[in-house]
Amino acid sequence: MRASFAAPSSGGGQASSSSSSNAIALYWSLADRRFVVPCLGCEGCDAKATAKVEAARERLGADCETFHARLDTSNASALFGRADFIIDATDDPETKWLINRTALATGKPYCHAGVVGGRGQLMAVVPGRSACLECVFGSFGDLTGNAGCAELGVLAPVAGLIGTLEALTATAYLTGDQAFRAGRMLTYELPAGRWRHVDFERVDGCVCRHRRQ
Repeated sequence: MRASFAAPSSGGGQASSSSSSNAIALYWSLADRRFVVPCLGCEGCDAKATAKVEAARERLGADCETFHARLDTSNASALFGRADFIIDATDDPETKWLINRTALATGKPYCHAGVVGGRGQLMAVVPGRSACLECVFGSFGDLTGNAGCAELGVLAPVAGLIGTLEALTATAYLTGDQAFRAGRMLTYELPAGRWRHVDFERVDGCVCRHRRQ
């Protein structure tokens, strides 16, 4: 049995990057407690991205194997095949939609999340059972004129909070906790200190209706 965990970019000069889609995913094998840490957002041989995965290995203090590669259509299915649960910690919308499509194609449950400024959101997706990212936001091509974290910035405490909730969501799914709820979008707004949630249903005609059974 394997679980996949994705950690958001850690603080510090080595972990920061001006390019989009920088993230780290941790694939945890519950059987042998072995971590696999691929970099999901580097371009070519980006030294900053390499530092991210190496820093993650050092901080975990565990048996880790790192991969220096950008998540794309050529490797996403193989990477997802190593895990029982995926956590999205990317900051690029195109990559988030790739994660959604790949999770649906491979039948892997995952947790979507995003942070912009002082606002964050997350939603668990279980293929075949719950609404997916495209049920909520439509296809990637439908997105127009939305400013992202590159323009608006990200408050680190909010990113840390959302990342922690993603880890708790993964744990709840893997342990069969009744608190786990797929298809519920949970949002947090730091300026107002306000939590909200909306339960979404699967949309007729959405790509998730045609996922493999």
